[in-house]
Amino acid sequence: MDIEPIAIIGIGCRFPGASNPEAFWQLLCNKVDAIAPIPSNRHHLHSCFLPDPTSSQSQLIQGGFLEQIDQFDPQFFGIAPQEAVSIDPQQRLLLEVTWEALEDAGLIPQKLSASATGVFVGIAGSDYYEMMATERTTNGYAVTANLSSVVANRISYVLNLSGPSLSINTACSSSLMAVHLACQSLRSQESSLAIAAGVSITLFPEVTASLTNAGLISPTGRCRAFDAQADGFVRGEGVGVVVLKLLSQALADSDPIYAVIRGSAVNQDGRSNGLGAPNLQAQQALLQQAYQNAGISPSSVQYVEAQGAGTLLGDAIELKALATVLGKNRPPADKCRIGSVKTNIGHLEAASGIAGLIKVALSLKYGQIPPNLHFQQPNPNVALDKLLLQVQQNLEPYKSNRPCIAGVSTFGFGGTNAHIVMEASPDLVVESSLVERPLHVLTLSAKTQTALRSLAHSYHEFLVNHPDVSIADVCFSANTGRTSFNHRLAVTGDSTAQIAERLEAFALCQESVGLVSGLVKPKKVPKIGFLFTGLRNDTLKLDRQLYETAPIFRRVVDRCNAIAQPLLGKSLLDFFLYPATVGETPTDNTAFCTALFTLQIALCELWKSWGIEPSVVMGISLGEYAAACIAGILSLEDAIKLLISGQEYFQSRIPKGAMVIVFADEQRVAAAIKPYADKVVISLLAGPMVLISGEQHAVDAVVAVVEAEGVTTLWWNTSYALHFPFIESPEENFAQYESDYTFSAPKIPIISGVTGQLSDDAMSIMKYWRTIIQEPVRFSTGMQTMHQQGVTVFVEIGPKADLLSMGILCLPEETGVWLPSLRPGQSNVQQLLSSLAELYVLGVPVNWLEFDRDYSRERLQLPTYPFERQSYWLNSDLVSNHQETAFSTSKHKSSLSSQPRGLDVLIPELTTSLTREQLAAYPEKQQQLLEEYLTKQIAKVSGLPPSDLDVEQPINTLGLDSLMSIQIVNSVRKDLDLELPLEMMFKDISLIDLVRQLQTQQISCL
Repeated sequence: MDIEPIAIIGIGCRFPGASNPEAFWQLLCNKVDAIAPIPSNRHHLHSCFLPDPTSSQSQLIQGGFLEQIDQFDPQFFGIAPQEAVSIDPQQRLLLEVTWEALEDAGLIPQKLSASATGVFVGIAGSDYYEMMATERTTNGYAVTANLSSVVANRISYVLNLSGPSLSINTACSSSLMAVHLACQSLRSQESSLAIAAGVSITLFPEVTASLTNAGLISPTGRCRAFDAQADGFVRGEGVGVVVLKLLSQALADSDPIYAVIRGSAVNQDGRSNGLGAPNLQAQQALLQQAYQNAGISPSSVQYVEAQGAGTLLGDAIELKALATVLGKNRPPADKCRIGSVKTNIGHLEAASGIAGLIKVALSLKYGQIPPNLHFQQPNPNVALDKLLLQVQQNLEPYKSNRPCIAGVSTFGFGGTNAHIVMEASPDLVVESSLVERPLHVLTLSAKTQTALRSLAHSYHEFLVNHPDVSIADVCFSANTGRTSFNHRLAVTGDSTAQIAERLEAFALCQESVGLVSGLVKPKKVPKIGFLFTGLRNDTLKLDRQLYETAPIFRRVVDRCNAIAQPLLGKSLLDFFLYPATVGETPTDNTAFCTALFTLQIALCELWKSWGIEPSVVMGISLGEYAAACIAGILSLEDAIKLLISGQEYFQSRIPKGAMVIVFADEQRVAAAIKPYADKVVISLLAGPMVLISGEQHAVDAVVAVVEAEGVTTLWWNTSYALHFPFIESPEENFAQYESDYTFSAPKIPIISGVTGQLSDDAMSIMKYWRTIIQEPVRFSTGMQTMHQQGVTVFVEIGPKADLLSMGILCLPEETGVWLPSLRPGQSNVQQLLSSLAELYVLGVPVNWLEFDRDYSRERLQLPTYPFERQSYWLNSDLVSNHQETAFSTSKHKSSLSSQPRGLDVLIPELTTSLTREQLAAYPEKQQQLLEEYLTKQIAKVSGLPPSDLDVEQPINTLGLDSLMSIQIVNSVRKDLDLELPLEMMFKDISLIDLVRQLQTQQISCL
């Protein structure tokens, strides 16, 4: 049968003694036995002792137990604490581990929203629900929070997935059945991506007691699979999640691949010696069908992760079935190795299959087979030495002379069996790049500052423990495969050690160069303004590093040079951008201006390729050519030709002279130059500084006058009087070639440097460009216009930060963020990446895929999100309070009266509520009163501490469900006699938006 292989591209797990895949692999390789008495910190959570009929003492349960099963981070998933305490810990564990598996696969969960991603979960029961019923603490969340049918649905709901979503209960084979169905869904194109999982938590001792009475639980507390001393299994807990994709798609997407599922099969024992008894014929048929489906000869299998439950009868039957099917046509010296993960972590029941699958996936990835524990003498019910099977007892590699093929088996207690056929991932050929960026940016983010520091610590540990890892691949994997939350960190560095050192500094709250962090306000994506410099006062002074290591930048520079070189008769590269002689000052002003234009266009295109798009652009003087080109007014070819044509004309007519910056206001400067009105003019207005231009002797005279009055001046490095109105009119020269150019309306808002106002069409006519060099630059007005357009981030496109220095003076203090593209004394790449890091931390979306498009990159498995967990259990005050507030009526009062933790009184005079009269009495405090009132109401129904509530945070991220929202709406109606539309509670609006809605009603009623 020719079926599409399935790739395992992501893994998440939490097993006894191992909290992630890497830790699980180390546990397996190091022969760790994770079976132990139940942790003491779990004694208060549930009944954990079995009555011992032969003793007056109780028998402590042995097993494979998880730590902190009561811990959860509900706010991360938008779940209110009031609901979280009612949710089955199996659902909570699945949410966290599913997120970790998606991150491990390099998938951003938000980008899966509304996708046909299927969710398939193996689960066999809910002890937590039984405990709630016993304690009589059921509430409105008990059903959705605990029914096993909702386990998969909650994942789909939280992540907004639209593919099939189902929970499967076939006892011990549940999770492998989930994998089998997930593979079928992918092959039928019902799902585009699949999440397959299994989970099992043990809270009640009664099930263990029943299994003990049936003789299935090991009295010695160890699972001795295939051994003569096998006396039953040990119960274990855990959760495992795998992310699946069609192999062809995974290869096309360059996904990391742990292993490949070649095929699978499921069947049923039918009528055997008992409902829970194994069936030899059924197991043989299962194996034959699985390998037939996979198109693989059973004799080629090198390893099988067996059911291996540790019972003499069950193990013997499984060994005979494996030997019959896998031994056919197998060379005598080529025994198939077998093992069972139950010897390490116990029998995880509904999650046992996924545990075995993950073990094999890791085994195939690393090319080694982990040892099976507790094997000394073979099962006496089968002559193992005569079978072509061998119990794996040491860590050994797969045989390299043929494909690495392995199988995984699980057999359900009710007779449903499953087998998965797996193979090592194909070798991926990563095309090497001829260039590499000399510096890298690592971005991390979290929902809180505490979590961000914890994440930085995790990455620091990862880099320290993997010193040879490619820092470029680490940055690529983190930047492209993680969600961007509002607490952000960006670190620049040139090596693993350097970035690790800076991460450690941040984790320890220490200062360090090369890192920037900050908090992005919800729904506050800043607008960016590009500023194009144009006044020459120095050489470009560029290093070649950017040109040699940034292919996009290089391509644009080369294209501009190809257009300009025939017109100039010389190369921009060799003489102006990257001259052979360092420090050489070019004398060809036309070529220099064209080189500056080329630099600006190349920088702009590089920024845009990284996703940094301007909302508004403005150029001054010659920078207007580049601004117009980026805005779409002129094509690249026309802009270069127009620039060269104009400069060639002006260079022969611009009078010799001087330019000086005068640090005084326009009125004072105008008065100083008035006696020299025909020889000195104002060339540029920039707030408290003015640039004057004119004949040398007249400029000298003006400078003497203002300096005598105590005014500071600064000479501009030029021997020409630019923006001088007395330059001979170029009208006839330009008119001759006007038909050679095509002007278009701007596609991006552009501010004219001449007027300082938005230009709809003024810059799209030749007349504008005929007079640009004669008119003064109204930079101050332009900056104010840009500010009025909502721009808060100003990026200078040029070799220096001259415009930023002037722009800061034109706007109110502490207005905006000012970022240079390049800066003298700093390498070009260093400055660009430093500004990019700032933009990311400000909340500007960065296209990290395009950022690394031209380089060889490999996706790595990196540390996952550090959830901030707290205890949420059925005896929590939150449960009691919610039952009291949500379900008490005048006819029925709950006896539970505890108040939720962490709720402080916000307004002493409003300990219970706010009234309409109080709002009317304090109109100047109306917004504050409503903010405090709604904060208190949300905290009351959700269980969130008021300190965690930000008035600008979207309320649909707080975990408020319809029940909680109705309570808030009813409180507003009762206390304030105002209407808060229920549908508003589910929109992407903030608490402050609700306040404004109520204020509108309050004002209209006054």
